[in-house]
Amino acid sequence: MIDTDIKEWSVVEEALIEFIAATELGQELGHKGINQVLRDLLEMGHQWRSAFQIVLISAKTGATSEFDEEYQEYLDRKASRLEASYHDEDEEE
Repeated sequence: MIDTDIKEWSVVEEALIEFIAATELGQELGHKGINQVLRDLLEMGHQWRSAFQIVLISAKTGATSEFDEEYQEYLDRKASRLEASYHDEDEEE
């Protein structure tokens, strides 16, 4: 059965805006990827009436957390803080 309860993540808006400014390219902590994730989080917060779901995609296989049962089992183990592996490099595919 899929867990359908809503998880909430809270952050002070002004702090998030400061983190975005600190990670702009050219700043000491500048990082394009981190900056974009922070911007996306801020935008999601602005859209507070909408429900969001984070869909993970395996870089190794292209599997998504929405549709691939093997990947879902791996993620369930990770969420339970159990040892888990998914298509390790030393495994034959």
